[in-house]
Amino acid sequence: MARISIEQVALTDLRYQALGRHYKKDRFWALGIMVYVWNQCQELGRHSLARTELQDIHPHLKGFPDALADSGLGRWEEGGTLYIAGTRGRIEWLNQLREQGRDSGRKGGEYGKQGGRPRNPQKGDTGKPPNEGFQKPPKEGLSETPAGGYMKNPPPTPTPTPTPVLSSTPPDSSTGIGDPAIYPSAEPGQASSAPDPVLLTFETVGREKAWQFVESHRARLSAAFPGLDVLGEARHAVEWMISDRTRRKTARGMPKFLYGWMERHTNRGPGGAPFRRPGPGDVSPQHRHAEVPFT
Repeated sequence: MARISIEQVALTDLRYQALGRHYKKDRFWALGIMVYVWNQCQELGRHSLARTELQDIHPHLKGFPDALADSGLGRWEEGGTLYIAGTRGRIEWLNQLREQGRDSGRKGGEYGKQGGRPRNPQKGDTGKPPNEGFQKPPKEGLSETPAGGYMKNPPPTPTPTPTPVLSSTPPDSSTGIGDPAIYPSAEPGQASSAPDPVLLTFETVGREKAWQFVESHRARLSAAFPGLDVLGEARHAVEWMISDRTRRKTARGMPKFLYGWMERHTNRGPGGAPFRRPGPGDVSPQHRHAEVPFT
């Protein structure tokens, strides 16, 4: 399909302004009118059009051929035809394209008579016979892929180190050392099927709303703090949190909290009072600045 292009110089050409003024329009309207005229010239392959042909293009414009001649966009020739300005080069260019298209069609027909040639060969098909029996030489440090390429040899897979298993010792009720819940059996593949009993449930904050204090955890704390009633102290911690809900901990921080609780209650002084360093308020005002005699 032919393309009609408008040169930039046409935007300032006074001839288009004169044509538009003849019909009380502007130059842009005149450019649009001329597009139809140029198109008719390209379709017919001529530079000139007859008066009747021009009037048929725009039948609503009275005296259109004479208006083209008066504005300078047309020139009357012998025989009564009007030479259309702006067609020089357009018709020749279009005729050249048409001739090239005819040549391509003739060449295609000749190839068809000769058996044709592959217009779109398959990807990888070079038309050359394959090298049968040819093998690529191996490359050091590379391995051949199924696609025929090479890739770096993967590193050897490391051998997993077996996890050591603690040996079992007879349980000692006084220290908790040797508790089967703490020290698993040394026999490989043997696992305890008994569930870990839940002793207490702590209300927590965060994503998990509860945390369970199980027997295995009690046994570990008993081994760390011998002589301390771990379960009793854990019950005290539960009531301590219930009395003030702002004291609740997260489920993740409960093991650290219980360890600190047991450690503080192990270091209590005489009479059950918690041990702490004496502060300034523990000394009476009259003795705060008293002189200490030398001995």
